[in-house]
Amino acid sequence: MKLITILFLLVANYSLSQLVGVNEEKSKAIVKDTNSWIYLDAGYFFINHTLESNPDFLNKPLGERANEGKINLWSYSLGMSTPIAKKIYFDGGLSFIQNGESYAWSSSTNDSTFEYETKYRYIGMPLQLKFQTGKNFVFFLGGGIIPQMQMAYLQSQRWTDSLGGRAEAKVKNYNNLNSFILSVGGSAGFILNFNKNMGLRLGIQYRAQITDTYSKFNGYLHKTSAIGFTFGLTRKF
Repeated sequence: MKLITILFLLVANYSLSQLVGVNEEKSKAIVKDTNSWIYLDAGYFFINHTLESNPDFLNKPLGERANEGKINLWSYSLGMSTPIAKKIYFDGGLSFIQNGESYAWSSSTNDSTFEYETKYRYIGMPLQLKFQTGKNFVFFLGGGIIPQMQMAYLQSQRWTDSLGGRAEAKVKNYNNLNSFILSVGGSAGFILNFNKNMGLRLGIQYRAQITDTYSKFNGYLHKTSAIGFTFGLTRKF
């Protein structure tokens, strides 16, 4: 009888241990990451633009503006990533965004030159959904929209004359800019966590305007697209 009792207790103890283990595994399985991350990024972007005559207003010829080219500019972002489902994050924040173009001309008969760089500056609010996976080495991929409020316009001009004289000027006003534009964007990259709270972010971003830089009363239709490399720091909280 004692032997049967001992065997019964051993079997019961083993069964209870197995049940507890299964319950612990289930509990671990349903726990999801609830940590949010804030980050600060800098990005170097290669910017292209399209320029067309506005058929609804003046239909102005492009003239020398047809010879405008690319420009490379910095942009900066402060954002936060928050989990909303398993491996799915909502990403939002504020960005200082620069678009623009460049132009350079030189005379074929003397030493005269003229060049400029135009910068359109915005405060943006990137909104993305991201797939994110990993712990110490995290990969992310996402896309969304970027509402942008026009903040400033700056054109830096430089020229030389046939006698070798040099001069420069800055133009800070331009009529008929849209105060609000909308872009779509995407990003991909990784985060290398060097401790449990801090990490290094490296990535690539793309954005493209879907609304016009200029208002409907401008003689041109203008849009930009940009691709760039980003780097920064992130912190869990």
